[in-house]
Parts: sequence; C-alpha cells; structure tokens
Amino acid sequence: MPKEKILGFDIGNYRVKIAYMIGGVLHDFISVQHPDNMVKNSQIVSWQAMGDYLKEVLKASGIRGGRAAVTLPQDSCYIRRTTMPLMTEPQLKINLPYEFHDYITEEPEKYIYDYAVISKNEKEMDLMGVAVQRELVAKYQEMFHRAGLKLTVMAPDVMAFQNLFEDYERRHGIARGTKDYVVLDLGDGKIDIHFFTKGEYEITRSMEPGCHAIYEEAAKTLGEDSHVVQRDAEMKLSASDSLRAESEVNDICSNIAVQIMRVLNFYSFNNPHNTLDTLYCCGGGANIPILMKDIAENAGLPLKSMAEIVEVDHKFDGQVLQSPQALGITLQ
Repeated sequence: MPKEKILGFDIGNYRVKIAYMIGGVLHDFISVQHPDNMVKNSQIVSWQAMGDYLKEVLKASGIRGGRAAVTLPQDSCYIRRTTMPLMTEPQLKINLPYEFHDYITEEPEKYIYDYAVISKNEKEMDLMGVAVQRELVAKYQEMFHRAGLKLTVMAPDVMAFQNLFEDYERRHGIARGTKDYVVLDLGDGKIDIHFFTKGEYEITRSMEPGCHAIYEEAAKTLGEDSHVVQRDAEMKLSASDSLRAESEVNDICSNIAVQIMRVLNFYSFNNPHNTLDTLYCCGGGANIPILMKDIAENAGLPLKSMAEIVEVDHKFDGQVLQSPQALGITLQ
C-alpha cells in the first residue's frame, strides 16, 4: 500500500507555505510568494484565483493529488477553553454552541463547532472548543478542490503549534501537563505571542505593526524594493549592517523587542510558577538579525527556532523556521 500523502498549508499575507508529508515524513517544503492582493489582512480575497494558483504551484513541484490540511488565522474563527459537565458526544454537539453565545452574534446554525477533550473525570470535562463559519469552510473546500486536493483538516494555527509540542513531548518522554511553552511568531502584518500553559493553548497576545514595517523602512534607506529586502533579510538586515545606525529601523526593532519583553513579564507575573525556559521563534521576521539581537537582549529567555523541536531533515530547518504551522497542522 502506498504511503499516505498530506499537504499542510499556511497561507499568509505575502506567501504560501506548504509542508508535503509522505507517510508522516517531511518530503518537501514549498514557500512561494503569491500574487499581490490575493490575501489581505490574513483573509483570502479571491478564492478561485488562489485555488488556481495553488494548482500551478503543486504542478510545478511535481505534486499531484492528496489530502490537504490548512491552518486558520485566529481572527477567522472563535477559540474557547471551557469546562462542561460530563456528557456524551451527541449531548456535547447540542450544548457546545451555547458556550460561544457571548462571542457569536449571528445565528448559531451558521457555524460549525468542533472540540478536543483536554481532560475529564467522573463529573466534568475540560475542552478546547472551536467555531467556524460554515460559509468559510465551504470556501476552503472549494478552493482546494480547484487545486486538485481534498480538504480533510482545518484548525486554528495555534493548534498546529500545540500538535508540534505534543509530538515533541512524546518523542522525548515528557509527561503531558508538566511543561509550559511560549511561541513568538514574527509575521509580516502582526506579531503573535502564543502561550501554552501545561502544554495546552491558553492565550495569544498580538502586536502591530508586524515585520513588514522593518522591510519597508529598510527599503527606503537602501533604495530597494521592500520585497527584495524581505527576500534577502538575513543578508541585508544583519546586526553589523549600517542600518543599525539608521534611527527608524533601529527604533522599530527596539520597540518590538520591548513590547515582547513586557508581554512575557506580564505572563510571568500572573503565572509565577510557570516553567517557561525558552522563547521559541518562527515566522519571516526570525530571519532579521538586527531584530533577533534586540529580542535576545530583552526577552529574558533563551531564543530557539521552532525547527529545533521537530524531527525532520536539517535541510528543511530554514523553511520550518518560516512556518512550523504548515508542518504541525498535518500531525493529527
């Protein structure tokens, strides 16, 4: 029997990242810049065009067919951790929508609800619930159908990170519920800091502007296109570069680092017994040396790439650093 194929997708504002898994092993990682204006504020604008574009990308990469798993931006769905009385699955399907009544102002029937059981005893159950618009799910299904794939998994991007931590703990014999994690996702449009208390997703703190502000300001100084600066960020934005003396670039990086420090300090203040020992980094901004230097000097935690917790060929480390979500969403 041939090994099962599944492709994990992370569709960002500027790039599409695809983890191509065969039999649970990362076979290829594709990262391509999609046409301008196809995605805006993390939301796909042209679904048909994106489907056709993905089909072209897969064809150029020699990939045909298979299952698709996709990460959802957090502002495309509702996530809620809740405790409910112990009940059967049919009872849970009836009652779960009521747990979102404070968040959803539309008719509950317009949403699809799903959940994961974190823990339970003889009286109650601790759940992570998710609600997604039915219309949005249908759009994703049609988009991947146009690309020649069957969508079988979709979940918030934080669940992809959680999958990676669960897999890491399983491989290293770490007991579930004994370790806290924090992920710094240095995106183009915004920067997210995700906290996983005892290995379970708890909360995200977001800040703007994202790293695209650095690329744009650096492009003005260098007299180059911001896309070129972003593509060659590691070379053009090195810590020893003359840009370090340019006030605007320097100020943006310093401000981002200080904001990150404040968020981490606030979490530690409210969780004095936390076990955070590493700030796991990912996203395109992790390739900006002058930014990473400022973060390292302010964070109060050692920095590591998310690529260090996954089990893949090291030739993929750079791509996994850019989008571990694309890999993590396939680990269901």
